[in-house]
This record gives sequence, C-alpha cells and structure tokens, in this order.
Amino acid sequence: MKYKVEFQYKEAGRSRPEDVVQDEEFIFENGESIPIPNVGDSVSYRYNEKISVFKVESRHFSYLSGWCVVNVVVTDISSEEVQARLNE
Repeated sequence: MKYKVEFQYKEAGRSRPEDVVQDEEFIFENGESIPIPNVGDSVSYRYNEKISVFKVESRHFSYLSGWCVVNVVVTDISSEEVQARLNE
C-alpha cells in the first residue's frame, strides 16, 4: 500500500479547510515509516513558499485502490504556544 499525507489549512471561524495542500508532496511506500501527527500536535512544513507552523485540528483516512490518503487539517497556532513547544 502507498501512503500520501496532505496538510490542509483551515482558518479560524471557517467551516472547511482550503482546497490547496502543502507545497511538497509527502508520499511513503515499501514499508517506510509514516510520521502522521495527531490532533493537538504542532507541525512545520512549506506552505505558500515559506516554512510555517500550524496545529493539527483533525485527520481523515481514505483507502482507495491501494492508496491510503491521510488528510490532516491544520489551523493557526499562537506564537506563545510554539515557543512553549520548541526551543530552536
């Protein structure tokens, strides 16, 4: 089975996430480890050509024709919360 992880941003107060996903594809196959963040986790990835930090709001798994596509909905995270989680 092949796995694809797609992050979709959802602005606070919106009912749906945006249709676009992260800038780089995340595809895993052949028994590779699959790091899927859980609800409440913070994640960093390239979005709109810059590295951004978000908080995971929900996850949805779709199993289709030998693929598992994981849609991870993320939202904004305060800079205070990021600072409390990271010491970079």
